Amino acid sequence: MLIATLFANAKSYLETTLHLSRDALHVHIGIALFFAMVFVLQRHPRRFVLALAGLLALCFINEAMDVYNARRSGYPPNWLGGAKDIINTMFWPAVVVYAGPAIARLFGFDLTPIGDDAPVRRLTWLEPPSQARPTGGVGDGQPVPPQSLRIPPRPPQP
Repeated sequence: MLIATLFANAKSYLETTLHLSRDALHVHIGIALFFAMVFVLQRHPRRFVLALAGLLALCFINEAMDVYNARRSGYPPNWLGGAKDIINTMFWPAVVVYAGPAIARLFGFDLTPIGDDAPVRRLTWLEPPSQARPTGGVGDGQPVPPQSLRIPPRPPQP
């Protein structure tokens, strides 16, 4: 497979050019690919989970190419090294997906949708309770994000 050989050469080139170990490359490239997929899927409500699943699929493809290159070169596959590569690649994106909402709430971000039909949860900064404005004249005292951060609801589609 020409693709597997080219991929192995590209990984070696990046390793020597950036002066990073293979483990560090897995971490950095994994984070970059994860956020690139989140950006591409930005309108999807489950974009972070889908990006994590896509990154896992790319990890398995990468390890399959490593196994192919090892066998083609006459070496046995390094299964423990492959597992370590997958863990290195997936760790920080998994932290973002599973601990991110709790961390955002800890720092005062509201993750509830704005508007009745908001398709995507948006991060909005909550004002301190002393500066809270009532919502739409209801006066329930709930903090409201500044008007500049509000996302207007989408018009209904036919």
